[in-house]
Amino acid sequence: MESTKLDKLQLEVIRELCLLPRESLVELCDYLIIAGTEFEYMTDKGRTALITLISNHIQRGELEKLEDKGMSELLHLQDKISELQVTWEADTLRQVKEQQKRQDGEEERILEEIEALQLQLASTRKKNENEESRINEKLEAKPSPHSLRRVQSKVLRLTHGTKTLKTLAKLVSPVRKTS
Repeated sequence: MESTKLDKLQLEVIRELCLLPRESLVELCDYLIIAGTEFEYMTDKGRTALITLISNHIQRGELEKLEDKGMSELLHLQDKISELQVTWEADTLRQVKEQQKRQDGEEERILEEIEALQLQLASTRKKNENEESRINEKLEAKPSPHSLRRVQSKVLRLTHGTKTLKTLAKLVSPVRKTS
């Protein structure tokens, strides 16, 4: 059995409904005045229930009886769906751009933080190297225990030698005075 143009258009509209997010479906129900005075009733329904509700609305028998008017109503509905899709895609694109901007900002902040930490690390390393050099210089300036013993030994010999010389000088000095 061959489908009529109206049936094809109904199926095309239903297919497009399945691509819309829940918020757009609620807006579409409002556009079709399916919600009536109890619009809040629509906002509690899930996506599947909203698609079913709109599908039932566009497949009602009265639409077939209207022929051209029924076709016109479906074409207007299809235009509204296209408008909602464009709006939804634009909103989605805007959200993606905002999220990307936040991520870029976060990435930039993290890179700046990493750079600051690297500078701090380099500064700390430089300070540590300077301190190490200073300590090494002090260690090199201080004699080792072995070299200290040698110096002490030389000093003792010199001191002992000086005492001996002083003693000799004392002995020789009275002799000089008498001669």
